[in-house]
Amino acid sequence: MANRDYFGHTDPDGYAINYFIHKSGYILNADWLKNKSDNYFESIIAESPDGETAIKRFIIDEGVPSLGHRKHLLGIGEWNASLVDIGIGFARRDAGSTYQTYVSLVIAKHNW
Repeated sequence: MANRDYFGHTDPDGYAINYFIHKSGYILNADWLKNKSDNYFESIIAESPDGETAIKRFIIDEGVPSLGHRKHLLGIGEWNASLVDIGIGFARRDAGSTYQTYVSLVIAKHNW
């Protein structure tokens, strides 16, 4: 995101996390790959000074009425509770992008 100066679940080419994790070896339901912009597994946040603050912001989920990030991170609900693999990426870029920091939190599982 920082290198391409965008912030969103879908990259400038229209692809989202379902596509990327399937490409990396996750076996997903075929219906979840029909729309290349589908995201069932990623939460993102920008402008957190560090990883700990980012996680706290996901948990508080201020401004998100559905509390989707909180539910995703804490495994609340049947769907989120079924996800067992987690990956967190924290990137800092001092110049050349809108935001200085980006965090992507992916929680999924390998085989459906």
